[in-house]
Amino acid sequence: MVVDPTGAGDSFAGGMMGHIARMGSTDFATLQDALTWGTVMASFTIGGFSLDGLRHATPAAIAQRHARFRDAARIA
Repeated sequence: MVVDPTGAGDSFAGGMMGHIARMGSTDFATLQDALTWGTVMASFTIGGFSLDGLRHATPAAIAQRHARFRDAARIA
């Protein structure tokens, strides 16, 4: 459910660029995976008002949502 879309683009970009920086690569597979991380981070942002969605996003919750997203999208 979308609560507040403010900052979703910034969170998407941060998740995507964070993954690229962590991997140190810009090959196709890394960019593809970076898009999934950006999507997941944006999903936390829109799930709460202001910073609440991100404030409650623990590393475990982020990893779990990322795994579910990859499974749903059937990304290897």
